[in-house]
Amino acid sequence: MTGSIAVLQMPIPLDRFHLDTQNNGPFRDFIFPRESNFTSIQRFCDRCMTRIYSFRDDRPKDQISLRGATLDQSTRIVPRFHIMTAEKQPWVVIPEDAESYDDELPEDRRQALADTNTAAKR
Repeated sequence: MTGSIAVLQMPIPLDRFHLDTQNNGPFRDFIFPRESNFTSIQRFCDRCMTRIYSFRDDRPKDQISLRGATLDQSTRIVPRFHIMTAEKQPWVVIPEDAESYDDELPEDRRQALADTNTAAKR
């Protein structure tokens, strides 16, 4: 659980990501072993404890999950899909035509997105 009603996560190829450590930070990593046999590594700003990005040891090593709200112009981002909607608050309305899932993103959909990202890098 995130402790919030929504989190904007963006899968980003690691080779397209740069964290400006000269003008921001310092940063701290937290390691969270999960009951479902994977470890989540979360990178936070050490000053304000904002989570910047994360990655999991059971997923491809060339991709991170960036917290989209940490970007300067995050209001321009439109979500491609919604996950974990079974636990959403009843007053949160997801558009009827939106791609959404009660639980995590299915592995076949995750792989299709990874393939799209790989093709876009070429």
